[in-house]
Amino acid sequence: MGRVESVSQVVQRVQGQPVAGAAAGALIGGALFRGRGPSTLFGATAGAATGAALSSGRSEQRAYEVRVRFDDGSGGVFDYQGFSPFAPGDRVVIVDGGLARAG
Repeated sequence: MGRVESVSQVVQRVQGQPVAGAAAGALIGGALFRGRGPSTLFGATAGAATGAALSSGRSEQRAYEVRVRFDDGSGGVFDYQGFSPFAPGDRVVIVDGGLARAG
């Protein structure tokens, strides 16, 4: 058993790279429409536009680090995606899936 010492929010931001996406898309599009003349150029152009559009976005994920001090003096950090089911001061116990509230 132990007690939750702290809960910290961790935000991971991912920024797209449209230039890299365009380059990869052009290579893939050119390979898919392999041929001679206009079809290869069309494939590379379409692939570049699609790759740039798909990789231009941003995303943000939130995770929570729950720090626990156990009764034997040891400590641990448990990660939860999206929300924290625990607050500082909660009594917890280790179970197969991570932590659970102590009864």
